[in-house]
Amino acid sequence: MNAYERMLEVMRKQGKKDNPASIEIAYVSDGQVIHHGQKLDKDDYLITEGLSLKNGDKVLIVQINDEEYVVICKVVSA
Repeated sequence: MNAYERMLEVMRKQGKKDNPASIEIAYVSDGQVIHHGQKLDKDDYLITEGLSLKNGDKVLIVQINDEEYVVICKVVSA
């Protein structure tokens, strides 16, 4: 990554810092939630009560701060 690309990355991060969180789709693999290729540890997210996750599940997830997410629900194809 060259200096211009690094500067653009910093600008993007700063630009989105005050934007509201968006709900996104993640998936479960090997017992872990995967969000944008990042494996989340169980301490990294909260989960809706009564929701059990299995490998292959797609879930709706929202980031609530820099280090924590909430898994809202499972989603399926129609």
